[in-house]
Amino acid sequence: ENVHLSQGDIIETGANGIASVILYESVVVNLQPETKIKIDELINAHPKDSQEKGETWNTFTKLSGVEDYTIKAGNSIASVRATAFGLRDRYILGGEGETDYEFQAQTFLVSSGRVVETLQNRTTERAATPEELAKIRAEMEKAIEELRYLREIEINKKPALYSLLKSRTGLT
Repeated sequence: ENVHLSQGDIIETGANGIASVILYESVVVNLQPETKIKIDELINAHPKDSQEKGETWNTFTKLSGVEDYTIKAGNSIASVRATAFGLRDRYILGGEGETDYEFQAQTFLVSSGRVVETLQNRTTERAATPEELAKIRAEMEKAIEELRYLREIEINKKPALYSLLKSRTGLT
C-alpha cells in the first residue's frame, strides 16, 4: 500500500511487520520488525529522520535533487552522501560507500564491510562478521528491488518519454 507522508509523521512496524519509506525517489529506508521512525524534516535537499527504536537499512541514491540524508538513533547520528548502511542504537553497519557516524562526541567514517558499535560503554570499530556481510548482501538486494519499483513508478508517470527513449535506444 502506498501512503504519502508528511513532516512529523511516525512510521512503526509490529513484531511481524516491515515497511519501506521512500523520500524524494532518492532515499529508501527499510524498517525491520519492531522499528519506529519519525519524519523530522522533509526538505528536498536534506531530509532528516529519527529512529526511536529498532533497526533500519538506509539506501541513498542522490537522485531528484537530494544532496544528503541524516538519521538519528538515540545518541547516534548518521549522515550520508550516496551510500547504504544499517543502523540501530549504538550500532552502524557500512553497506556501500562511506557514512559519517557520530556517537558521544566521537566521529567515525564507516566504510563498506565495517561496523562501529558500543558495548558496555566502549565504542569500537571492526570488520563485519560473515553474518553481517550476508545481511549487507540481503539488504542491498532488497534495496535494488525497491529502486526498480521506483523506476517503474517514474516510467508510468511519463509514458510518452519512455516510448521515445525506448525507440531511440532500443533499451527497456
